Amino acid sequence: ERDEKSTAAIDYMLGGLYVQRDDLDDAIKVYAEAVGKFPNYRRAWKQLGITRIRSQDYAGGAEALTRAFQLGSIDALTTGVLGIAYSNTGEWLAAESAYRRAIMLDPATREWRMGLARSFFGQERFQEAAALLKEEIQRNPANTKLWMLQANAYLGMKDAETAAENYEIIDVLGGSTEASLAMLANIYVNEGLFD
Repeated sequence: ERDEKSTAAIDYMLGGLYVQRDDLDDAIKVYAEAVGKFPNYRRAWKQLGITRIRSQDYAGGAEALTRAFQLGSIDALTTGVLGIAYSNTGEWLAAESAYRRAIMLDPATREWRMGLARSFFGQERFQEAAALLKEEIQRNPANTKLWMLQANAYLGMKDAETAAENYEIIDVLGGSTEASLAMLANIYVNEGLFD
């Protein structure tokens, strides 16, 4: 039976069992106990951070993952999830740095590249977002969500004409929504293209 004399490793293993049962509150509690007993327990800090983020405690997750990173957990998962935490707390520059590192370590994971694009939007760096989304569209040209995001980047750059081209492509691909068609119509009205 586990008590206050149990080792940090026992707490860590129990945390994993709680996570498997989707009992995130108890998992967070025992992971916190593990790092309290052994402050340099890198894996426990990492799991504490990931579990906090799963429970939507992004600030707490960022704090724990930053500690794991400081202790040497520099893998793609740690840095990518740290990017998610920073994005959700509006720390866009930190999110960008985390996502860039995750991409460097794991270029195949699309979520890291999409997170980087979100960080560019958060910093109003629309040209960089559009360029990154161009790469994503080349990988998956039928994904209308990518075309839509790139259209938003063009609108941020005040390039309504190129945004309209994206909306037209979205329509051809069958992904138009009322909102995207209304945006396309507004662009044409603003450009004086009433027909």
